[in-house]
Amino acid sequence: MKKFYQKYHAFFSYTFFGTLASTINVLLFYLLETKLAFNYLLANCIAYLVALIFTFITNKYLVFNSKHASLSQSFKEFCSFCNVRFFSFLLDIG
Repeated sequence: MKKFYQKYHAFFSYTFFGTLASTINVLLFYLLETKLAFNYLLANCIAYLVALIFTFITNKYLVFNSKHASLSQSFKEFCSFCNVRFFSFLLDIG
């Protein structure tokens, strides 16, 4: 069982943190839109951004164990990550 987990560790971690990010997104949207009366588009943008940052950090350090240490390298990684996620954001807004 240990070999199986080691082999698929990235998959399990990615799935777990992806599910957690989705939960954060939905709950934060609900809180902002329903409880705090934010406009639904603004609430969605804020919730998506928070979930995006959470996903980047967890993927970088806990899923893929990225070794880029400098701030500029991390910023470049974040920009690349955001470019890829921009399409899903458009789908989310739609």
